[in-house]
Amino acid sequence: MLRAAEAESGGGRHLELAVRTAQENLAETRALIAALAPPALDGRSLDRALRRLAHGFELPVEVVVRGLPSPLPPALEVALLRAAQEGLANVRKHAAARSVRLELTYDTGAVRLAVADDGAGPTGDAEGYGLALMRRRVEPLGGTVRVEGSRGEGATLTVEVPWSE
Repeated sequence: MLRAAEAESGGGRHLELAVRTAQENLAETRALIAALAPPALDGRSLDRALRRLAHGFELPVEVVVRGLPSPLPPALEVALLRAAQEGLANVRKHAAARSVRLELTYDTGAVRLAVADDGAGPTGDAEGYGLALMRRRVEPLGGTVRVEGSRGEGATLTVEVPWSE
């Protein structure tokens, strides 16, 4: 609304200040939200938190856990749960899918989360705010984020982070 008012009135010092303040507040709010631990993890294991997340989603979500579930460092659990949330949000917004599969794999030397759908597949402009934020969460942990798939064949978001007990 401020941008529209700025365009109509041709700017003005107070309007420009209001726009800049709103942008700074939005950036700060996003940073605060990113730093919070998700309520879904509150005293729960990651696999239980993923099942709870899947249960509340509007499409059928199959949750598969491979390997021996183990407690992970809190920062890693938060990064993986946030990745699952963002992956499901992307399915909701872009995929036109009928179903989703969340797969959590505890492997030797790594833990991996995959969010796979049977929807429209990735688009050419797949790098939005959510994926960028996901990368900022997992890269400091030594992890990677990949999006794979083909048009009409669905997409798979994979987050992999080195980890050992």
